Amino acid sequence: MVWVGLGIGVSCASKSQVYKKPDFHFQNQKIFIVPFENMTNTPKAGHIVAKLIDAEFRIQGNRYVEFMEDGEKETLSETKALEKAKSHKAQFLLIGTVTEFRYRKGFSENPAIGFTAKLIATDSKEIVWTITLSDSSEPFVTSALTANELTQKMARQIVESMR
Repeated sequence: MVWVGLGIGVSCASKSQVYKKPDFHFQNQKIFIVPFENMTNTPKAGHIVAKLIDAEFRIQGNRYVEFMEDGEKETLSETKALEKAKSHKAQFLLIGTVTEFRYRKGFSENPAIGFTAKLIATDSKEIVWTITLSDSSEPFVTSALTANELTQKMARQIVESMR
């Protein structure tokens, strides 16, 4: 097992843990992303986080990503998500849970985002990569981020941690 800690710039308070299987490489292999389970009071937070991760994969040139649109009303179980990924001929499934997606009240409001994600090999059902991330934009900083900007930054961190 390899655990790696990642940090994000000066304007944020960030915590993360990453596990990446030592022989894991996803280059030129298809990843199927489903909307994350939403454990927050923010509507569609799971969809927002997963969609921003999908966008970051595409920005970084991964042409082998497919996102399951929000046609299903309920979150898919891991078993059903794996079946869907296989039916789309994907080698990996990216699923996750959003645990925090809000603005913290204080002198000034600042976003707080937290989620976990894991990448599962569709054939072996083995978890090859996981991450737990939480981050917040610091109050009183002139370059404080919005919730969307902070989530985009975290999505970039996810894609980079898989390399």
